[in-house]
Formats: sequence, structure tokens, C-alpha cells
Amino acid sequence: MARDTSKKRPQYEMHVISNTHWDREWRRPYQHTRMMLVDVMDTLLDILDKHPEYRCYHLDSQTVVLDDYLEIRPENRKKIEQYVKKGRILVGPWYSAPDMNAISGESIVRNLLLGHKMARAFGGVMKAGYTPFSFGHTEQLPQIYAGFGIDTCLFYRGVGRDRARAEFWWESPDGTRALCSQFSKRGRYNFYFHVYRPAVDGRPHNRVVMDWDEIGLPVRCSDLPNQYEAVYAMKHKSLFRKENIGPGIRALLEEDKDEFTTPYLLLMQGCDTTAPNPDEPRIIAEADRALKEGRVFHSTLPDYLDKLRKAVKDLPVLRGEMRVPAKNPGSSMVMGDGISARMYLKQANAYATTALEKWAEPMAAINWVMGAAHPLPFLELAWKYLFQNHAHDSIMSCSVDEVHEDMMFRFEQAREIAEEVARRSLSDITRFIDTRHLKQDGSVVTVWNSLTHKRSAVTAVTIDFPQDRTPESFGLRDPQGKEVPVQIASTRPLVASVQLRTDWPQISNVNRVTAHVLAEDLPGVGYKAFTVVPKKAAKSKGKSLVTGKNAMENEHVRVTINRNGSFDIVHKPTRATYSGLNVFEDGGSAGIPWTYEPPKKDNVITSLKQRADIVVETEGPLVATYRVSMTLMVPVATNADARSTELGPLEIVTRVTVRKGCPYVEVATTVNNTVRDHRLRALFPTNIKTDVAYADRAFDVLERPIPLPDSTGWAEAARGTAPQLSFLDVNDGRKGLAVLVDGLPEGDPIDDDARTIAITLLRTLPQVHEGYAFPPPKREGLECLGTHTFRYAVYPHAGSWGEGKVCECAANFTTPLRAMQSGRNEGTLPLETGFLELTPGALVLSGVKKAENRDSIIIRFYNPTNRVATGQTLRTHWPIAQAFEVNLEEERVQKMTLKGKNAVALRVAKKKICSIELALKRYASRIRRFPAIEAVPARR
Repeated sequence: MARDTSKKRPQYEMHVISNTHWDREWRRPYQHTRMMLVDVMDTLLDILDKHPEYRCYHLDSQTVVLDDYLEIRPENRKKIEQYVKKGRILVGPWYSAPDMNAISGESIVRNLLLGHKMARAFGGVMKAGYTPFSFGHTEQLPQIYAGFGIDTCLFYRGVGRDRARAEFWWESPDGTRALCSQFSKRGRYNFYFHVYRPAVDGRPHNRVVMDWDEIGLPVRCSDLPNQYEAVYAMKHKSLFRKENIGPGIRALLEEDKDEFTTPYLLLMQGCDTTAPNPDEPRIIAEADRALKEGRVFHSTLPDYLDKLRKAVKDLPVLRGEMRVPAKNPGSSMVMGDGISARMYLKQANAYATTALEKWAEPMAAINWVMGAAHPLPFLELAWKYLFQNHAHDSIMSCSVDEVHEDMMFRFEQAREIAEEVARRSLSDITRFIDTRHLKQDGSVVTVWNSLTHKRSAVTAVTIDFPQDRTPESFGLRDPQGKEVPVQIASTRPLVASVQLRTDWPQISNVNRVTAHVLAEDLPGVGYKAFTVVPKKAAKSKGKSLVTGKNAMENEHVRVTINRNGSFDIVHKPTRATYSGLNVFEDGGSAGIPWTYEPPKKDNVITSLKQRADIVVETEGPLVATYRVSMTLMVPVATNADARSTELGPLEIVTRVTVRKGCPYVEVATTVNNTVRDHRLRALFPTNIKTDVAYADRAFDVLERPIPLPDSTGWAEAARGTAPQLSFLDVNDGRKGLAVLVDGLPEGDPIDDDARTIAITLLRTLPQVHEGYAFPPPKREGLECLGTHTFRYAVYPHAGSWGEGKVCECAANFTTPLRAMQSGRNEGTLPLETGFLELTPGALVLSGVKKAENRDSIIIRFYNPTNRVATGQTLRTHWPIAQAFEVNLEEERVQKMTLKGKNAVALRVAKKKICSIELALKRYASRIRRFPAIEAVPARR
């Protein structure tokens, strides 16, 4: 029994939190780890059944583990619900435990939203901001948590004891504060290592090496294919070394008593993939008896945080992203360079996220308002695939190859679902467009914009003509009857498939024409239908964008390709010239996924003195592309000391494209990677005098200093590389240069005279980390051998990033238009319609979706500027019955005043995330998916 403490109040109240940190996949692939999870959960339920003194257990703030477990043990669902309702199992608030540096803000919100939904279904959500899993933290996390009614945040990476003791306030850019804890000096496992392990293992907490005779019936696979599987201790005895508990708890108190600012100490009992032990209550009771200065007891995070809220006094207020390099070794080390490891995963994530956020969900919501059934089960499944890949060790690419092979499958599943939901939704909405002006065999091409601002773009479309009735040429007319510019690229015969409603697929023999079309002033979340007009063959109208040898230009930029393959841009509005853009730099890489380390003696190769092969690939009045080819000879391998003296070819093919009316220059670089252990970057000297750069993050545009602190002697070197989502911008307030990126999350505004922007394309590695007992094989994927294509764009602009509309251009670049070809139809929608539009454009769209629990839609956006966004309007195609401001959990905050029948006036504070719920009058349901074949009425 615990000693009587009623006579004398103890100096410290020490809350022991039983938990596990569950890496769903890391050292071993998912299915291997899931079998361990089933062992852990079976053990937990058995303990809770048999040991009423075992108060509770925390499931690492994740709910995905319940999905994983119940697929194998569905019979235990009611038992889990029983213990969640009683507070003996604490679940949520997350679905998975993400790293938040390479994923969108919307996906962070949706992860929490799904985590809340699942936790409630089991009996309750743990409303604690438990976040000890991201390699650095986005500056908007306090505001995101506040949107779910969570006012705390527990984490340690990127803070540091030199900035604060255990507790501090963290303030988001909008002013929202969270009460934070960076745990103990040992992070999230002080009780586990100081007290628990010595008690049940009998060895010092810092000893991890085991001799053969210590293991306890060691059993391992000794055949060649499975030789690297772990050694399993089949009869490892569970000990109870009472004599180690007192010294352990006293050592813990001595180490941590000055770290915490209140008498309430957080003692974390658990570690990576650990299981609960029925002896924990006994160990805690012995620790309580052994410690005169404090009361030690089994507790919960919510209980601890309740005590902490009431006890904190003056605490430091920290601001900004939590990615400060650690001065001293320990839990605060960021280890944040995983954003550049296995870049193919980051690209796959970006493409799947865009397909889901910017196409499937908005179009499914619009289609639902038009009367269709909402495909919620499909969308939720796609989100689950995505969130499973967002787990910190997964998306940060620091696992064995099997893990990342599984990830590519899940990315493909998420994207396939998103693409099909979008296609079906667009097809359904097309049925409402009135095209009775067409002849029976005529067609329209409907170009769709899924963003909430108007946009114009040259986009590639394909148009099918029956092979026996293909015209010599064709044109397109907009809804007003005006002919629009078209640049035909190719024509080819094709056997196209025809999917009947409920029948065997048929075929159609067509000639498919690929053409570039100038689609101007596309409405927000809407479309324009262009009528296809057959005509006689005619010469292409308009002046070519190719204006000379190795030169292109449009209304905004003049581009010249240099002999070494780089290019220069003259920005016509500001007359600024940017020279030597897109030089390639290849250096050695000797680190691990979490940490980039160049060799002690590096050999950096650039393309500055290269001689490239430059040819025109596409030429016309709407699109011009140059193909630039080169081969860099670079060292074939690297170790910690130096790069190899043996050289190998690194083939690089870059396509540089200019489109009519587009203010940025598009770049697609294909690399055939045949060498190892290197980092390849694209360099863009800006020659702009400034000491700050700007990058977009989750719900924000963040200003970062370019000069770096002197980090000599620090545990982590201060480097300029840092995460961005879709752009990195350098400007002086009068002019600027932004590099827009699609799935390339690492940038570096270099502290040189030219203020060069560096974008990482590849960082390849020889190993994961020997210290974590990773098996030797299946790490070849870290070398990223093979062919990779990287999309980015160079955008010169006037003014600051805000005045230059960099956010809008980045959204346009990463969210291409879509197009649908259709025939004659009787409908109720006109040839041009915008369903949702945000004006005048200061706000950035995050997501459009159907509400979770009501028949309404949610539109989420944010104000990335440091000024209040006034005079903003959200306008819809339909009359609005009611409008509400809601929090991120979709709880109604306040009713909003309508502006006419179909608009809401907005005033959004600086750096604020805003979610609006619109209750709209739905169309009568008249769309069914592949309805049953109707009988043909008999003729009278």
C-alpha cells in the first residue's frame, strides 16, 4: 500500500502515465509490427480485466491502432468501448501520429477530425495535445489544437532547455496560446528508464547490449533468407527488483526536479512499441513508499494537465515554428532533415493530397448539393490511406524499404479513389449543363477550376472525333460565342473504351486530338464549356512564343536558355533580370535520413561549366518548351570522410516551358540517378538584398532569417534547409523571386551575396541507422536509383510575396485544371458557372467538404498575412439558407449575416484559420449511380 501522506503534504506530486509509443511501421514493416500490436492489445485487455488496480493506459494519442487491432480481433470491440468509456483506455485526439513538416494544413486538421470521430465512437476523446512525434512543429499548431477545444501541447523536439524549462506558453501567429510541456530531460520516458527498466530487467537503464546467455532461450532464424530477423527471447524472465526502485525514483527526482516549474511532475512510463505490465501499479506503489519528498501515483494526462493549468504562473512565451537546432544532446534535437529523404514519397504525397483536397472533396460536395449521394465511405478510406502514410517515421522516410513500398501502394490507393470520385462527380454535374445548342453529334469541352479564385490558364485537353467523321481542323468557342486560341499538338487514332450503364464495355474508334487551349476567367470552383466547332484546315493564328535562338517570351517574362543549360529571366513589369537560374549542384551525403551530413572532405560538382544540348520541343502561340540535356560526371559513392574518386554519369533532362499569359516559367527536370550517397539541388540566384525569406507552411506564410547563427559546438548544426509546402520566396518589398514547388518540401535561402534559393531534388543515403538495429538488407531504396521527374516553377514578381500573389500562383501551379468532353444534353445549368468564389483574393483556400454531421458544406481558408483581411466575400451559386462560423471540429461558433441571397461578408484576422458552414437548398435527388435499366414503353 502507498504510505499515508495526510499528515504532511509532499513537496512533489508525481503523475505516472502508462503509455506506449507506437510506430506503426519503422524498423519492421506494418504487418510485422501489427502482430506485435495484437500482442500488446491482448495483454492490455487481459490486465484491465484481471487487475482493477491498473488505473489506465494511453494509446499514444492515436486511433489507427484500434483499426489495426480490430481487423484481427473484431470480437474485442465492445470490451475496448467499455474501457474507453470508463477512462481506463485513453484514445485520440489523432488518427495517426503525423510529422507535420511535409504535409498540408488541411490534412493535419482532417487527421484530428477523423481521430475525434473514431475516439467518440469508442466512448470518448482524450482532449490533450499529445504530440511527441513530429520532427519539428508547425507554428500554427496551437491554433489548430484550439480549433478542437485543446489548449495544451506536449512535445520536445525543436524547443530546448536553453529557451524554457519543462513548461512554457507557445503562441501561434494569430495570438492563440497553448500551455506546453517538453516533458523531462529524457523526453517521454523518464520513469520507464529510471525506475521501470531497472525494476523488471535488473540492468542499468543505459545498457542495451545483451549477451547470448542473458536473453533467455534465444531463438533466431538461421537460414540465409531470414538470417537478419531478430533474436527472440522465448523465456525471458520478468523480474521484480524492488531494491532498484528507490534509487531509480530518487535519481529521477534529482534529474528533473529543477526542470518543472510547478510541484507537478510528469513521469512517462512507456517507450517505443512497449506493452503494459501488470506489475506497474506495484512498482509505482514502491516508488511512492521510497520517496519522502513526493507522492508518486498512477495518473492520466488529462488529470495532470488539469493540475498544471491551475499551478503555472509566469512562463516564457515562445513563438514561431519549433525547429530550433539543439545546442545540447537530448530529446530536443530536431532531427528534421527527413523532409529531403526519399523524395519520391514526398512527391507521391503531394499528388495524392491535391487529388483528394482540391478535386475529389470539393466536387463531391458540389455534386451532393446537386442531388447526388455523397461518397463519404470512399473519401474516408482515401484519407485513412493518406494518414497512415503521414505517420512520422513513414513520411520522414527513415524506415526499411518494405515500409516505403507499402506507402507507395497506399498513396496509389488514395489517389485512385480521389481521381474516381472526382471523375464521377464531374460527370454527374456535366449532366446538368444545358448543351441543347449542339447538333446531335456535336460536343463541348468543359474546363474546370477547383480553386475559389478566378483563374486563366493555357491547359492541355484531348478531344475525340469519330474516325469516319474527323474534321480537317476545329476551333473552340466560349459561352459567349467568341473563338478562343487553340494550339494543336498531336492527333492519333485510338480504340477508346465505352462504359455502358450495366453492360459489357464496348469500344469506339476515334481520332484523339491533343491541343493547348487558352481558358480565360474560369470562375471559382466552377467551369466554362467550350463548343467544339469543326472547320477546314487553317494555319495557326498568333505569334510564336519562341522569339529567337534559345529564347521565349510572353506578356510577363522573357526567357533565354544559356549554353550551360541554366536560363535567364527578364521580368517585364519590373524590368528586373534574374540570371543563371536552374544551375545544378551535386554534393556528397554521408548522413542518415533524419540528419544531412556532408563528408568531411566534400567534392561539390555544378553544371556552371557544363555544355548542354538545347532544342525546341514545342512551339506555338500558346505554349513553347525547350528541352535541355546534360550529363554531369559525379562521384559514384560517398563515406563520412570523402567522396569517391571514381566518377559516374548523372543524366539530367530539363524542359523549360512558357505559356501565354502565365507569369511563371515552368520547369520539369528528369534525372536518371545511377550514383549513390549524394545531394542534388537546383540553384536560383536572386541577387536581392534582404536578410529574410518566406515559405508557406500549414495555414501560414512564415518569415525566416537567411543569416544563420554560429552553431559551433552545438549538438545540431544550424542549416538553412527548412520545409516549405508550395513555394520559397525572396523579396525586398519592391521585387521578388519565388520558386514554386510540387512535392519538393526542402528549400534553402543561402546566405551568400546572390541570396540564392536552393531546392533539394534528391538526397540519397547509404543506411538508415545502425544504432537502431535495422536489418542490413532492404535499404537500397534510400539511394533513390532510377529515373525521377521533378516539377517546379520560377516566378518573378513585383512587390512582396503578398502583393505579388505568390500564394495564388503556387496554388495554380500545383492544382492543374481538369477538362471533360461531353455531347448534346438538356440541362438546367448554363455554359459557365462558378459554385464557390472568394474575392478579392487575400484569403487562401484550404478545403471544401460536406459537413461531418449536418446537411451542409464546409469551406476552410486562412489569412496568411499580418493584416486583417477586410472586404472579403464568399459567394455561392445557390441561395444560402444559413451561414455559420464553425471551429475545426465543425462546432458552430456564431451565425453569420448574409450579404444578399447567396453571399457572406468576411473579415478575417491576421494569420487566422477560418471555417464557414453553409446550409444550402439542395436540388431534388435525381442522380443515381448506374441506375437499373428501365423497360422501354410498349408502342400503342
